[in-house]
Amino acid sequence: MRLARAALLLVVAAATGCALWASDDAPRPAALIVAPGERFTISLEANHSTGFSWQLAKPLAENVVTLVETTYETPPGAPPGAPGKELWTFEAVAPGWTSIDFAYRRPWEENLAPARLASYSVDVRAGDAP
Repeated sequence: MRLARAALLLVVAAATGCALWASDDAPRPAALIVAPGERFTISLEANHSTGFSWQLAKPLAENVVTLVETTYETPPGAPPGAPGKELWTFEAVAPGWTSIDFAYRRPWEENLAPARLASYSVDVRAGDAP
């Protein structure tokens, strides 16, 4: 049921023009409201064929959210080198607020500024999450 509510939130936000999963050049906080124990996924545009990938820009507040898994997907039948999406799945641990900050870079270029940044604010609420 919680997963269905989270999916509905994403559909409503997309229909109203909210950018929950934006990964453009400017970091944009997005308010995600979830309940403790709920899993949620952030989708970021990426192209691993260029060597770039998303990394956490700072450690997670693991008392609020934890990382469950990351995956990379390309569209079915996409040609080699086509862009795809990185899917980052987190689990809300306990009530609280945190931000999840990402940097899009090549792992071996740690001393260079990231090509892109993305930031998402997460509010974990007991009892009144959507």
